[in-house]
Amino acid sequence: RGADRTRSGTAPSSSDPASASACLIIESLSGGFARRPDLANALLKSVNAASVHPPADAWLLACCAARAPHHRPRVRAIFRAKAGGGSFTSRSLRESLSGNGEALTSLFGTSLCDLADGLLRSSSSGGGGGGGVSEGGGGGAAGPQGGAACRELGATLYEILFEEFREPMQRQEIVGSLVTHVGSGVNVDP
Repeated sequence: RGADRTRSGTAPSSSDPASASACLIIESLSGGFARRPDLANALLKSVNAASVHPPADAWLLACCAARAPHHRPRVRAIFRAKAGGGSFTSRSLRESLSGNGEALTSLFGTSLCDLADGLLRSSSSGGGGGGGVSEGGGGGAAGPQGGAACRELGATLYEILFEEFREPMQRQEIVGSLVTHVGSGVNVDP
């Protein structure tokens, strides 16, 4: 069974060829973004500049951050800015990710959990405007409403992850992250 495992160590189910194909495409995109910074930068600029976002934007941003840890701060900043500006909502995130857990397996530990944690930790005093982030990757939520929108998006992402990933170790990681967040004593509410 070792031959049919993804790089994340999780074997894709052979019950749904479409999900297995999507999983392989996601892994290929992640690897491509890690090896081609020009493509990753073009994606980040494009998503940052857009005002309307198809479901693929969430997938592509997660791919961009998966194997290239140096892109994670910019991806988090874009999600924060777009959530603060109302472009990324809980509803749009659910529409793009729900029902696709098998396809998103390789992104679970590498970018989706990190993104959920970063959004949930967003404070109401983030910098930047609600529309996008600067070239350097800064930016954040736009005021108290932006921080609340980011935290709502982070909570929704954790919910989606818990619903989609049913393996005990994956769920344990989600619960552990939430316990760490609650136990940190950081109060982000105004």
